[in-house]
Formats: sequence, C-alpha cells, structure tokens
Amino acid sequence: MRLTIISDGQMPTPSPNTHGLGRVAYDLARMFRDRGHDVTLVGSQGSACEGVRVVEACPPVLGAVQMTEEAVARAALGTEYDAILDISHSHVASYKEPRSVIFHQDPTPIKDHPSIYYISKAQRDVCQADGGIMINRLYRPHIVEGAHRYDVALFLGNIVPHKGAHYAIEVAKRAGIKLWVAGKVLDGAYGQKVLSMCDDDRVTYIGPLDEREKYRTLAQVRLLLSCPNKGYVNYTETAQLAVEEAALSGVPVVSSKCGGVVEYAIPGIGLNGENIAEMAALVPEALKIDPEAVRAKARETFLLENHAEEWEHIMEGVA
Repeated sequence: MRLTIISDGQMPTPSPNTHGLGRVAYDLARMFRDRGHDVTLVGSQGSACEGVRVVEACPPVLGAVQMTEEAVARAALGTEYDAILDISHSHVASYKEPRSVIFHQDPTPIKDHPSIYYISKAQRDVCQADGGIMINRLYRPHIVEGAHRYDVALFLGNIVPHKGAHYAIEVAKRAGIKLWVAGKVLDGAYGQKVLSMCDDDRVTYIGPLDEREKYRTLAQVRLLLSCPNKGYVNYTETAQLAVEEAALSGVPVVSSKCGGVVEYAIPGIGLNGENIAEMAALVPEALKIDPEAVRAKARETFLLENHAEEWEHIMEGVA
C-alpha cells in the first residue's frame, strides 16, 4: 500500500524533545515501512525518517498553525498514495480527500469525517465529531535496562502550565521524595516560576532530554509524576506519551485525573489522584508496584508493533 502520513509543519519530525505529535507520526511511518508499505512522510524542513520518502513542506514555524497546516496539506495531496493518514492539527488534506484517516491528537473540536480516530475517550468527549479510539503507541523505543535506580521521582514534559511541573514539585515535597524535573521551557514566565521552585537538592531541574537521554533517565528513577491540569487555558489532556515511556521502562506512575491521562496510567501501571494531597498520599503505594509487572503490562498495551495489523486494517478500509 502507498501511504502518505502527514505530520505538522511547526517543528521537524521527529523533534528532539518537544514534539509528541511528531513522535507519533514518525513511529507510525517506521512501523508501516517495516511492514513493507511504500511510505511518504510529510512534515517541516528538517524532518527525517530512514527508509521513508520525506517531503519537507515548509520551514518549521512554531505558532504559525494555519500557514504550516495548509503547506503540509498541499504537499501531501501532491504525493502518490492509496491512502492518507493525517496526524496534523486541522486535517486540511483529509477534508479534501476521502481516502484518508484522521488520527486526531489535539483537544480541539473538528468537523465530521468518515474515518476519525481519537487517542482517548476524554478527548473524543470534547472534540464533538464521532470517531473510534486508537491510543498512541510507541515503536521500538530505546529502553535501557540494568541501570541503578535512585530514590527519586521524575517529571517529564514541556514546561508549560497545563503539563503541571509545579504540581509535580508540590506532590514530591509532600510525599518526601526527591524529584528531577525534565523538559523544555516553552512558557517564559511559567518557566521562571518552575525553575525558582527547583532550589535545593530535593528538586533538581535537569533540562530537556533527547530520546536516548530520556530512556537513560527513566532507567534511573523509581516513579513518574504526571500532573496535567486545566492550566491557564482550560486545557483537557488528551494522552501522555511520558506515561507510556515510563511504564515501558518499568517505572510506575502517579497521575492526576485530568482528561485522557487516566486512560494511560491504568491499573497495573499507575495510580490516579484528584488533587495534590491525594497524589502525594498515593506515592508510597505506587513505589511498591513491581517494576517488571509494570513493564509487562506496558509491553502488552503500548508497543505499536503489537498492533500493526489493526492499523493496516484501518488504512486498507479507506484505500
């Protein structure tokens, strides 16, 4: 099958440490490539994927959503394909091409389309259009095994209000566990607030991590704190790749109950609290979860290679 996969044009696909949507597109491109399909990946300049035809549709311009969305759509519709898998933000190409599947990543409402898949039920509830559920999964992640684990928790995510690094710091302090804060500062004022809270040996900011650094770090911690929240923009979390990455590394999760994160931090992998106090109280219990049991549950649930036939069936249905 000739497949064109559309990422977005705001950042290269994949981007080292900030781009969940791009990671999803990149992993799906590699999975279909390894299954013998002829794959074209459309993204911004700087995008790359070995063994896949890459179309660099526009310069990466963070924030210029309309311009970059139109650019990747035009480029995608100019490729040769049997079907399009559209992982962009507004899916301009899919509303012009019936041989397409929308794999929606955002919490923004979209128009009806014959083939829409969401990444969580919580996301579908706020996006209005009907569609199925297909959770995000990871393809052949760079898991590190055998490293020494420290008595420390990790926050892993962009430093923006709705990801909740400030809440993770409060949870860790109340629970009495050291915390490493990892992520790229994308909101200057909020970033200053978070960095000011990383002021002693109990809370340490370790900066943004690339893909391999991320898994080396996950191999050294005992817990992930995932604290998505409504933030300052009434944001509904759609999913959490960080939860998958942690669980595949044998790291249990304590999460908030904001949006779709609870559909990833599931029993056997994580525990969920309504607020800072509840999350802090769950930390001792989470630390007792067997890391190998977490890893086994995660492999069953979150590895894309175990669900390749489902994706092929979806794409064949529109080709």
